Amino acid sequence: MTFLPIVERELRVAARKGGTFWMRFSAALAAIAIGVWIFLIMVSNVQSTSAGPTLLYGLSTVLFIYCVSVGLVRTADCLSEEKREGTLGLLFLTDLKGYDIVLGKLAATSLNAIYGMVAIFPVLAVPLLAGGVTGREFTRVLLSSAATLFFSLSLGMFCSGICREDRKSVVLTLVFLLVFCIGIPWLTSALEQLPHHKFFPYTFYIFSPSFLCVSSFEVQFKGLPAQNLYYISLAIIFGLSWLLLAITCFVVPRTWQDKTVSSEKLLRIARWRRNGFLGLANASTFRAHLLHLNPIYWLSSRNRLKPLSLWLFIGLGMIIWGCGLLADPRNWKDPSLQFTSAIICGLILKCWVALEAARLLSVERKNGALELLLCTPLQVRDILAGHLRALTRLFLGPVLVVFAGDIIFLLISRSDRSSLLVWVLGTLIYLLDIAVLAVLALWLGLIGRSPVRAAAAAITRVLVLPWMIFSVLMTFEALAGSPLEKLVPSRLAEFSGTLIWFLISLAIALFFGLSALRHLRRDFRTVAAHQFQSRRAQKQLRASQPTSVASAVALPNG
Repeated sequence: MTFLPIVERELRVAARKGGTFWMRFSAALAAIAIGVWIFLIMVSNVQSTSAGPTLLYGLSTVLFIYCVSVGLVRTADCLSEEKREGTLGLLFLTDLKGYDIVLGKLAATSLNAIYGMVAIFPVLAVPLLAGGVTGREFTRVLLSSAATLFFSLSLGMFCSGICREDRKSVVLTLVFLLVFCIGIPWLTSALEQLPHHKFFPYTFYIFSPSFLCVSSFEVQFKGLPAQNLYYISLAIIFGLSWLLLAITCFVVPRTWQDKTVSSEKLLRIARWRRNGFLGLANASTFRAHLLHLNPIYWLSSRNRLKPLSLWLFIGLGMIIWGCGLLADPRNWKDPSLQFTSAIICGLILKCWVALEAARLLSVERKNGALELLLCTPLQVRDILAGHLRALTRLFLGPVLVVFAGDIIFLLISRSDRSSLLVWVLGTLIYLLDIAVLAVLALWLGLIGRSPVRAAAAAITRVLVLPWMIFSVLMTFEALAGSPLEKLVPSRLAEFSGTLIWFLISLAIALFFGLSALRHLRRDFRTVAAHQFQSRRAQKQLRASQPTSVASAVALPNG
């Protein structure tokens, strides 16, 4: 009998895919581009003496972000997707064990991620040639990156093993990653400020992958206590990863079945519906109200408990801010902390909107409900309007609360004119990004196979791409001797960078938003009717159709 047969099969299949090669090539190309960008920044700032360490710090930071986010994209929905489709139970009808399936899915989803990390390693060795970096420091960075990647993948497998819905699995993975990478260091640093703490100051740091990444650098490594905490943290991170995989192997054979609903739970659900819990007077009134507005609106808003999680997030943020103001009002009134809090809350809401919007059409397309809807008298514009109204009902309140918080921070902050302009333009881009992400994620979820990857693609295009273009432009502008200062009036010279960033973000958001809206209106029926074809075949089909034919198909149906 072959040992770990699914692992062998998945590795052979993944090794023959063209995407495996392109993943390695893209990762190496991205690392080279980032390295060249960091080098150009050092040249423009005349800091060639610290070229090696600076280049290593920059590349290591990018590699750390990559390793942490891989589990969120690759493994956070691999097992839960099998549960929803009912294929996981078929595997347990064979002689396969839990570890065969878990390790097989891990091999299938993580091979490209591992190849991408390995492709970055040669670029990461360039600082060795630049000087200022030792071989031991380089080795520590490689080990910490491998440990962080393994921890992220294992955490995604664990959350996917205990959840059935993709949204819950992804959110749970994200929460755990934030707790380990940000929450534990922040909590430890806060405990260290206590006047009479009686614990070793590095007690909890060793459980954080971010501490492992930082402590791998030579300066921080030498500043650690006598007992080498880097290797202790490395062992703990690897141990936690294997523990998560072991728990997943134990849990998956026991959680793939559909759970029966007890009579007590059914009674509680009926009582909530009669009392109109978190809705209108009762469930029938709520249903009739939404059906009168738009049937798709009701279909996407049936779960009236869904907005509760968003308001809990808003409430948690308010509680953290209230506790911070009471404990240390001087530091919590700092404008930089207010700006950082606004960015974090806005970024979380944007990612939430993208993930929720990508799920709507993706789930309906997979279970065949979308084709049934297209057989009804409903027009395409009615379907799109219903989904957009459901997203508006879900996110409008929290988005406005965060917007109001930004306005309050803007009014109470004592900043110069440049900072005030950043606040104003950033708030406008925040509202525009929310609207564009909703439309773009709807389209990408319709044509994509996974709502998580569709949401990640929408976030990359709307949030990451503007900053990449802005960074490249600012780098070449600095190398060219700041030609913008000669082109713009002197009174606008200090605002030139902010205005360029605003214009780039505005142009990219409008381009992708209008393009996605045009595709939704024109190609909605074409894509939904060919749901079992590959993405390449769908692109060829849409490209082969004349514009007049596509318009003729779209006009009678909205």
